[in-house]
Amino acid sequence: MKSILLGAIACFLVLCQWFVFRTVRKYLWPNADKISRSVAYSALMGFGLVTILAMRLEFGSEILPPGTIGRQLTSTILRSYLGWVVVLSLFFLFVRLSEWLVKLKNVLVQSSRNRVASGACSEDETEQKPRENQTPPPSNPALEKAEHTNCSRPTRRRFLKLAAASSLTIATGIGIKGVANAYGQPVLEKHQLVYDLLQGLTRPITLIHATDTHFGMFFGPHELRNLVDHLNSLEGDALFFTGDVFHSSRTLVEQATPILEKLKARPLGNFAVLGNHDFYAGEDRSVRNLEAAGFTLLRNQWTTLKVEDATIHVGGIDDPLINWMRVQEVWAFHPFMKKVPAEPGMKILLSHRPDVFRYASAQKIDVVLAGHTHGGQVIIPVPRREKGISIADIVSKYTYGWYKKNSSRMYVNRGVGLTFLPWRLHCPPEIAVIKLSGPVTRPIDV
Repeated sequence: MKSILLGAIACFLVLCQWFVFRTVRKYLWPNADKISRSVAYSALMGFGLVTILAMRLEFGSEILPPGTIGRQLTSTILRSYLGWVVVLSLFFLFVRLSEWLVKLKNVLVQSSRNRVASGACSEDETEQKPRENQTPPPSNPALEKAEHTNCSRPTRRRFLKLAAASSLTIATGIGIKGVANAYGQPVLEKHQLVYDLLQGLTRPITLIHATDTHFGMFFGPHELRNLVDHLNSLEGDALFFTGDVFHSSRTLVEQATPILEKLKARPLGNFAVLGNHDFYAGEDRSVRNLEAAGFTLLRNQWTTLKVEDATIHVGGIDDPLINWMRVQEVWAFHPFMKKVPAEPGMKILLSHRPDVFRYASAQKIDVVLAGHTHGGQVIIPVPRREKGISIADIVSKYTYGWYKKNSSRMYVNRGVGLTFLPWRLHCPPEIAVIKLSGPVTRPIDV
């Protein structure tokens, strides 16, 4: 099944490249020679090789060693090229649709004129008979065709050429901006929550939430060092990582350990859960290296944090490891909830996938912190739709930001890393800083 899916994706990408190639020739170089078979076969073979190379870099290749700058750069360039082709295909599809609609309109207008003209002729014939031996004025079909062509075709060709050139420029700009945003400094998203269960706190508890580095693909040692430095510059009581620290079985997981070891130890601890890609990278390797880096892994278990007179129970649950898309009845959630400490306190759940929220809200978990979706990485703003449209809508109905159900809240982090495409548009990488406070008591005026 996986091979069929990958084959279908590869064919789609090759067809997109061929479509772009033909459209550019048609609109920007309309006088070029027709595409010969040899040129067509050569182009298709080239597109196929580029697509296969990009997919091999994703799923394992000995051409470029994993964990090197060369591989990261090559992968970024190839994936950006394929993303650029897909975006350009959508633009060109719109241009071709516009051309087809214009042609259809011209045909309908001409047909209507012909019907009107034939109707007028019929009325004239009934009113008066034609004179005998009267010859119609000589017609010049070539001249009529030339006049029609001179009036319509140059204008249409100029429009299509301009549309194609504009599409190339816009798509290139989108690709450059997408890469620049993807490797930019993570945005600091600050939030504050107040809970009655935290009564007795004299100061807020600060939680730092990061997720989805995907170390080993587009996110290399340099990016990880920058992230560690950024996290260490933030003041917080606890650090939470909600999975996908590593990317795949080809990832040199051991490269990340000495970098992650430099993370500042927080007063309440540094905690992590496993995401689906951490399992792809190898469960034992991921667990061993995360623990060596100083993380406390919560694997379907709970721990209790004490801050002054407040009690916070933090639980972590493994990714269900079904697939990367929507999941249904996959979590053994009820056995997990039986492990909750009996002592009253606030409950925080760390889960890689946000779909766990349906179970967590039913069990009255106070706060769920999740990742997995990356916010879609590319978000299209849409009026009257607060979160816009992105590919994350395919993955989960919880794309990014805050969600509330009953008394439970969930925050879905956009993550700091990348997957599939090294772009971010209207969806910057982020680190969330959440401050938890007890109820504020105000003096009563007498």
